[in-house]
Amino acid sequence: MAKAEDSTADLTAQVSELEGQTADLTSELDAKTAALDAKTAEYDELASQPVAAAPAPEAAAPEQAAPPVAEPAQPSAYYKNCTEARNAGAAPVRVGDPGYGSHLDRDGDGVGCE
Repeated sequence: MAKAEDSTADLTAQVSELEGQTADLTSELDAKTAALDAKTAEYDELASQPVAAAPAPEAAAPEQAAPPVAEPAQPSAYYKNCTEARNAGAAPVRVGDPGYGSHLDRDGDGVGCE
């Protein structure tokens, strides 16, 4: 009978230990449930607030036309040929010089009447 009593005592101790663990887990579950309930209430409150409308996108500024490209100034001199340029004392005539023209620059190097 002593063996049966020992087994009963062991089982009673195990049941007591399991009841204690169950109580601990129940307390932990209750705490986590309360925290979840608080977060849910916070979420519900935020979700019930109206959301401000996003500002309307600003209208794109109208594209400004590019400023007109300055046309090269008309040369103050015009030489029909290199003889005229030489007679006027302008030869050789370089690109950008008054009177330069591609018709005076046979090799296309930017210098006419060489």
